[in-house]
Amino acid sequence: MSDEIRAGKEVIRSAMPRPQGDYHCPLCDAKYERAGVCPSDQIPLRKRGKTL
Repeated sequence: MSDEIRAGKEVIRSAMPRPQGDYHCPLCDAKYERAGVCPSDQIPLRKRGKTL
């Protein structure tokens, strides 16, 4: 019980499937099939393709 509370977001991230797609979250770098908002960080996903 305390593990889930202590880890917070990390539990959610590690439990989530990581599909491969054209969009990614700049913070957690999870890959998605379509544009939208990252469920973990609630920020807009970025289109993949540019190398920083």
